[in-house]
Amino acid sequence: MNFFNTLFNLGVSEDMDNSLKYKVKLTNIVAVTLLALIIVYTIISAIIYTPLLPYCVVGLFGYASVLVFNKIGFQYLSRFFVSILPTIVVALLHAVIVRAGEQVNIEVYLFNFAALVLPWAVFSLKEYKSIILTFGFNLLIFFSIDEINSFIEPEETTDVFNTGWVQLSVVLGAISFSSFIVIFLQYLNSQYGEEMRLLLKKYDEESKLAKEKEEETTKYLKELERSQEEEKKRNWATQGLAEIGSLLRKSDDLQELCDEIISFTVNYLKANQGALFLVDDKDEDAVLELKATYAYSRKKFEEKIIRPGQGLVGQVFLEKSSLLLKEIPEDYVRITSGLGDATPGSLIIVPMIVNEEVHGIFEIASFKDFEDYEISFLENIGENIATSLNSIQVNLKTKRLLEESQEYTEQLQASEEEMRQNLEEMQAIQENQTRLQNEVAEKQAQLSEKIEKIDNFNFVLDSLRTTAEVSNGDPDGLKLILEEIAKVMKVSMASFWSYSPSASNIICENNYELFADEHQSGEKWSRGEVPNFFKGLDADKVIMAGDISNHENTFELKEKYLSGTEVVSMMSVPVYIGGKNSGILKVDHEDNYRVWSQEELTFMKSAADLITILYQNSGEIS
Repeated sequence: MNFFNTLFNLGVSEDMDNSLKYKVKLTNIVAVTLLALIIVYTIISAIIYTPLLPYCVVGLFGYASVLVFNKIGFQYLSRFFVSILPTIVVALLHAVIVRAGEQVNIEVYLFNFAALVLPWAVFSLKEYKSIILTFGFNLLIFFSIDEINSFIEPEETTDVFNTGWVQLSVVLGAISFSSFIVIFLQYLNSQYGEEMRLLLKKYDEESKLAKEKEEETTKYLKELERSQEEEKKRNWATQGLAEIGSLLRKSDDLQELCDEIISFTVNYLKANQGALFLVDDKDEDAVLELKATYAYSRKKFEEKIIRPGQGLVGQVFLEKSSLLLKEIPEDYVRITSGLGDATPGSLIIVPMIVNEEVHGIFEIASFKDFEDYEISFLENIGENIATSLNSIQVNLKTKRLLEESQEYTEQLQASEEEMRQNLEEMQAIQENQTRLQNEVAEKQAQLSEKIEKIDNFNFVLDSLRTTAEVSNGDPDGLKLILEEIAKVMKVSMASFWSYSPSASNIICENNYELFADEHQSGEKWSRGEVPNFFKGLDADKVIMAGDISNHENTFELKEKYLSGTEVVSMMSVPVYIGGKNSGILKVDHEDNYRVWSQEELTFMKSAADLITILYQNSGEIS
């Protein structure tokens, strides 16, 4: 079977289209079939009529040449030959057997009729010229049998071909040949149909895969578009934080700063109106005082003082959470322009919270709806603004206390002059005066110490700000910042830690030990070892632990990582780089427990901002 398969597939190559493959294969099968028939007739001729042998041999070579042409790549020539050779060979054999003028044998017509089908089988309809040429040639031979007989005279006459068994064998050969061609054509058609069905099925599967890939591509593009949009929002928030930070460093005038803050915030959010309230706790009861407005009509705030729980702003102060309104009462607020006024489409009220204490409130109105990332931005800048404004308020309060102290001293001096007039009262007043003077001196010393600390902090921050802005992520800039922090805060160690990519660890970028005057890095704290510490970090929490062993977020550190040290107190603040929490700034105190002050917390947050500035242009932590 392998031998016949090789013969049938002579000249068939993979780069052919399926139709041509079937035509070439059919050509080989017809040639092999005709070779078999001519071999049989050659044997019969050798037995009963030898003059036929030369013509049988010609037929043998002719049919064999068809296979050779296919083998060497002349597929068109082989199909042309196989279409006309049977007619020529039959005509020649008949001319040798039958004399001119004698009746043509019916067997010849059967063979020639079968041969007429061959051009239609081995050529496609696109090759209609070849079909017409070979079919016409076969018809010409078919109708010119008598003329061909006149050109070839048999060497000797014989009646053996008129015998029944010879005629029957010729008829059976012609019928077998015709039937074979018809049956095989039907077989090839069914094979071709099956292959077409498989190709269609394959095409459907490929179409389905292509559709799935198209859907995957579309999904990927949508995901990419969403990621780009989120990145755009993060960049917008980062830029806003940097600009508000720059704004906060520009002025120490509280009113001027409040005006610039509300103006910047409304414009950056592309809103229409805004108001800024600050908490005033001079008296026993805290109240909200309107400090600045943007595009609000004066009728909106007839009263500049709002008490806790009074109206929406007072309610937000009590609940310490943002309030977003999309259905606003018409009489609550109106946005006015030269063409008229209208009710805004959205109103957001956001508290400014530091250490779970409200220091101020934003109220912003807009025709457009506020997005989630805009609300988050407002809440983030609120903490920074509250810290800075609180620092200014503390300075003002300290200044006022100093003035009051000076005035009180002057009053004491006047009282002393008056007490000299009465000797009896003088002793009692003098004792009282001494006590008061001691208290005043103590208060003055405390205030002076606090003012000196604040001045030192401000001086260090001002000197380091330039370093942070020009260092651009230089490790030496970070070392200098940590050294100054340790010195001015008088702590044992100051360090900066960054999160690993998976946020499962924090890694020490640099740790400065004050007494050893050494810098170290590379230490790693694992989330699995100290989960409560990471719980505080995940909440962007400021950790102020006077006793690390008894603090909810630090009690694990003593056993896991600080067992070989004398650290007893710790403070850490989050550091934001690129708009997200990227690490912590941490100071450690040894030997005696330490109560961290508000001034130290404010300084630490400002120092964390310097680290943000240090890395904001470099794009990543080295």
